[in-house]
Amino acid sequence: MRKHLALLALAAFAHAGAWAATYSYTNNGYAAASLHNYTAPCGAGNCANFTAAMAPTATFTTAVPLAPNLVNADVLFPGGNILAFTVFDGVTTYTLGDPQVAGLYQVNVSTDAAGQLTALSMIVLRWQNPGPHSGANMRLDSVNTEGGAYHNVICQAIDVEDRCTVWEAPGSIDGNTSWANVGTAPAAAVQSVPVDNPFALAITAAGLLGLSGQTLRRRRKLLPKK
Repeated sequence: MRKHLALLALAAFAHAGAWAATYSYTNNGYAAASLHNYTAPCGAGNCANFTAAMAPTATFTTAVPLAPNLVNADVLFPGGNILAFTVFDGVTTYTLGDPQVAGLYQVNVSTDAAGQLTALSMIVLRWQNPGPHSGANMRLDSVNTEGGAYHNVICQAIDVEDRCTVWEAPGSIDGNTSWANVGTAPAAAVQSVPVDNPFALAITAAGLLGLSGQTLRRRRKLLPKK
């Protein structure tokens, strides 16, 4: 038994880099001075406003754990590293697999010496209506977890795969669009520990080794002396 547990612990450490990891991130709330509300009544699209009580949040899973001491590192490319994600900007939810998500454009991260997430710039867009998109059916929502969010913005150009390539720039946004920018205070990021963390498995195995040793010693004490 002890031999098997020891092998399990060694295998967990040996293959630590092959385990997926899930991270959670919450940025600061939107700055009250940056809030821009749409002009009522709503003239087009699905209008909604951001508030200072809202903040960008994200949860994402990588194929391998993030390396330590990263500084604004691109983990979206090469492709295949982001296995799943959910982003919420306070109004819109963006999830991998949603057919109305127009694209995940950026995932840049920073980590500390322990590999814990300290900063995240994830840019993702979502169509308000199912495709194909053309004419008035080209409104979408977008969020940058590091910068802010837009709601009900007009897409001005799409590619052959129905992805938005150009959308309204600040200064040209119509009155049906709302936006907000993240506050300037230091961001607060929290890393969630994966359930299948190999190091936790190794620690558990080591604990079982100690427990099995104690059990064997207790059994020896209970055996009758010959």
